Amino acid sequence: ILYAGPRPSAWAEPGWRRVEAATLFAEADFVSLHCPLSPATHHMVDARVLATMKSTAILINTARGGCVDEAALGAAIAAGQIAGAGLDVFAAEPAIHPSLLASERVVLAPHAGSATRAARAKMAEICALAVRSVAAGERPPTALNPEVAGD
Repeated sequence: ILYAGPRPSAWAEPGWRRVEAATLFAEADFVSLHCPLSPATHHMVDARVLATMKSTAILINTARGGCVDEAALGAAIAAGQIAGAGLDVFAAEPAIHPSLLASERVVLAPHAGSATRAARAKMAEICALAVRSVAAGERPPTALNPEVAGD
């Protein structure tokens, strides 16, 4: 498993390799995006990057639609530059680029994995517990960066 990011992953397992983004795009069979949308990541996957990927590669974007140049992605898939894509986010939701809609090598899904009643109820419960913990002067049990608490 290859991964790219600004720092080593706390979840990396033995054998995983942290590489530059260019290496990841060129070598990976599946590229899955997990990044925020920012000026640095807007269209980070564009025609130039798609041209470096394997013709058998699959791009998966569950991050933010704007991270991928959808017109370039549709063209790359149509030209056989990459094998396909799986997307559940789109740059101009709810609109989807026509080339992606037309492709049989693109799987499109709504960005709604957490939209079940059970998931939303659990999210509300976790939030309420965190608020209660902070109000009591305690560290929230689900803090992503507990090191800032200083205790």
